[in-house]
Amino acid sequence: MLILCKYYKGIGKQKMIEILFIKVPSKIDEHVFNSLISNVSKEKQQTLFRYVNVKDAYRSLLGELLIRKYLIQILNIPNEKISFRKNEYGKPFVDFGIHFNISHSGDWVACAISNYPVGIDIERISEIDIKIAEQFFHENEYIWLLSKEQNSQVASFFELWTIKESYIKAIGKGMHIPIHSFWIDKKQIQTVIYKQGKKEPVTIYELELIEGYKLSCCSLFPSAMDLSIATLQVEELCNLFLDSTFSENNNF
Repeated sequence: MLILCKYYKGIGKQKMIEILFIKVPSKIDEHVFNSLISNVSKEKQQTLFRYVNVKDAYRSLLGELLIRKYLIQILNIPNEKISFRKNEYGKPFVDFGIHFNISHSGDWVACAISNYPVGIDIERISEIDIKIAEQFFHENEYIWLLSKEQNSQVASFFELWTIKESYIKAIGKGMHIPIHSFWIDKKQIQTVIYKQGKKEPVTIYELELIEGYKLSCCSLFPSAMDLSIATLQVEELCNLFLDSTFSENNNF
């Protein structure tokens, strides 16, 4: 079940994180899709057209449009002034005093926006061989996983996975951070990450928002921040980026 909050008012000077969701439609009219992608950079357009799976193109496009919508409506940045760049490790960023991160899985796209570096990861829970956890996880994490009831181990695997991914994405160095180089302590009241024997100055948010999915968000701000959570509809993006008649005539 998705928990919805009133639409966000913007970060401003508050220490907070905006988490936005959008459900990916099974089909977007080709004319609408082509019109929507005209609102992103030429480089992004080329990337979108290279996707073999059209649903992957939908996810990627909607993720970027969520960030653009925030910048346009909350920070009053004209769309043509929005330019995404990447750091040396490939993490996208913008120059408007905010940090953001995007994740998508299955039917959902999620993004986190904050005035501190942030990472987010959403994963659809699917059947896996739990033994692969021994390969990907730290010994302490694997022990914790095996301590769970057998019928909850798969969900617990994705719980750990999304935390690890959100932390890596918040740091912004991608897989240059070995997945075994840190471990997650789930035995404390607040989830803690340890690296080289020391507690990392980060805050982890684990959100049970969508049935069948796990979602975690990591902030490089060491104390808890206010969360604002909202879901948007594809029609809202059409109304912003296109003539409203597109959304009226398109069955999402």
